[in-house]
Amino acid sequence: MAVIKWTNRASKQIRVVDSRYLDRIIEKIETLKQFPNVQADIIELKGEQNKGKFRMRVGFYRVIFEVINNEPIIIEIQEIKKRDEQTYRKH
Repeated sequence: MAVIKWTNRASKQIRVVDSRYLDRIIEKIETLKQFPNVQADIIELKGEQNKGKFRMRVGFYRVIFEVINNEPIIIEIQEIKKRDEQTYRKH
């Protein structure tokens, strides 16, 4: 079973998520505890700087997370953003 950790950035971003999607996003993040055996729209991000990072689609929102360790699996939730042209750009 994976351990879920949150970055400060993701903790702040979840507070401003539209309330209609909040429960659904939290529910999907909880399913990541079973990673990699998760039934969700998850894709590994491309590029050298994104090694080990994934995105999970939850409605109009994207949850960006990184698998930090393999034994035990530690998953760090890095960003929760509404999908737009800036979602995957590095800040």
